[in-house]
Amino acid sequence: MTKGKLFANNWKVYRDTPHEAFPEVPFDEFMEWRILGWELLPTHCCIIRVHTKDGKVKEYSYKRWAAAKKKLDKLMIDPNLVELTIADEEEVKVMYIGTNDDE
Repeated sequence: MTKGKLFANNWKVYRDTPHEAFPEVPFDEFMEWRILGWELLPTHCCIIRVHTKDGKVKEYSYKRWAAAKKKLDKLMIDPNLVELTIADEEEVKVMYIGTNDDE
């Protein structure tokens, strides 16, 4: 027996649909809905995103504040750290620690 496709690729249906079928969303409404309306899973307390001098980006998610604080303590002494972003249920905080050699 052969398995069928799990999800059909219906891109032609979308391509052939007239643009009137898709409602327009004003820019302000879109920004509030998709950009400012972020949510964390209820099981997680924060997400930490790290930018390093070599251009790499790493992301860490934590369920406990104690573990997140321990990771932040390690990151703050890292000489390769350029930018640190912390997102919790209330806000997104960005800290610029160092600069790239290019800048």
